[in-house]
Amino acid sequence: MFENSFTMQTIEIMRRGLDAAALRHEVIADNLANIDTPDFKKSYVTFEDELKFALSRSPKPSFVARQTDPRHLVFDKPGPSVEDVKPRMLRQTDTIYRKDGNNVDIDIEMTELAKNTIQYDVLSRQISTSFQRILDTIRSLRSA
Repeated sequence: MFENSFTMQTIEIMRRGLDAAALRHEVIADNLANIDTPDFKKSYVTFEDELKFALSRSPKPSFVARQTDPRHLVFDKPGPSVEDVKPRMLRQTDTIYRKDGNNVDIDIEMTELAKNTIQYDVLSRQISTSFQRILDTIRSLRSA
């Protein structure tokens, strides 16, 4: 009954956000642990931009363009679906922060860690609130 509802879809998106935040925390911790390792290249997590793109592509185009020649423009090429968006870890290899080749900046990492902690907390509270609302709805239906 609830699995296709807007609330459950929203909870699923928030769950994916929690997964991204958990992975981001691990990546930042690894970056910080290797701050003094020569030639270490920091990693980062991508998720939010891909999710925004997938959400913006969710509605199907109102028209379908037929491509009869490979040189024609493609108008209705679908983007990734929300279900396909997963957090990805990437390594930043094109920068150097210190002479030893390491590119980890402790100030940036600590800022990202604080931001990520807040984001995780907000998402977990939102999911908890959503489930509480579902529970309250079920209780009100049972008592009616």
